[in-house]
Amino acid sequence: MSDRTKYRELCKAEPTIPIFSQDWWLDAVCGEANWDVITLEKNNDIYATMPYYFKSKRGSLHIEMPLLTQTMGPWIRPTKAQKYRTKLGSEMETLTKLVEAVPPFKSFEQFFHHSITNWLPFYWSGYQQTTRYTYIFPDLTNLDKVYEDVDHGVRKYISKAKDEIDVVESEDLKKFYEINTAVFTKQDRKVPYSFDFLSQLDGALRRQGKRSMLFAVDRKGELRAGLYLVWSGDCTYSLMSGIEPKFQNDGALRLLFWEGIKNASKVTKTFDFEGSMLKPVERNFRKFGPIQTPYLHVFKKNTFQDKLTKTLSDLRHGRKSSTKPKAESDAEN
Repeated sequence: MSDRTKYRELCKAEPTIPIFSQDWWLDAVCGEANWDVITLEKNNDIYATMPYYFKSKRGSLHIEMPLLTQTMGPWIRPTKAQKYRTKLGSEMETLTKLVEAVPPFKSFEQFFHHSITNWLPFYWSGYQQTTRYTYIFPDLTNLDKVYEDVDHGVRKYISKAKDEIDVVESEDLKKFYEINTAVFTKQDRKVPYSFDFLSQLDGALRRQGKRSMLFAVDRKGELRAGLYLVWSGDCTYSLMSGIEPKFQNDGALRLLFWEGIKNASKVTKTFDFEGSMLKPVERNFRKFGPIQTPYLHVFKKNTFQDKLTKTLSDLRHGRKSSTKPKAESDAEN
């Protein structure tokens, strides 16, 4: 049985694998022939995986992030070890094996799920990392408490919008795509994904029963904003949203997010705003009161220029060009 076949079986049985690493999600956003997975097994039991999306350019392998996919990276089955050092040691060993199993590549880029906070084995192998942030409600059990923590100004927007706007569920993907891409058009930016791509992903999500679209419609019947939610395991994600530019400063989108959070509480325990690193978007998400949560952006380029730059940097800083810093190697002896 191939690693991919084993992984498909694992995804059916393991609810802790994030939605963005599920086999059916990867089929939709990568194409069935354009992703693979590293699996680690013990006694015929998979205890760690790392799926990846790849492209071949001029005969070289490039590992990248697919469109509309927040995270990928390693998944490690929780250990039963009680002692922290034992658990950490096991994690180090597992991550090292995953790094060693990555096929030769020209470039590598992945965003790790926020549950993976350790990237040292990648660092020792010459990878680099920068920190990104998302905003998460970790517990939607008490919605009254959640709403109490929402910024007063945001609550006023929501309250006012309720008098002018109806929130409805819809199946009109074309209309959602139009309002989702309106912001890109207004900013003179290219829309990163086509309607055909979105339609393919939406079809996979509908078959899995893992998505909903919410529209904010005013009393005149005009669509003001849209929100696209996906969920799996214990988390709902706000995958996409959009607003008619002329209504950008009203409460339509804020109302949609609050209704989306309420809907999420019926199917999952947590809600992930899915970013954003954009300053105005971050500010709006933060005002809802979720927890700022870091996640890792891990990358590496295997080019002659990159190797030369690293070597020169090591020389300038008095470091040896090795996979482990000398101080750490000495500490192990």
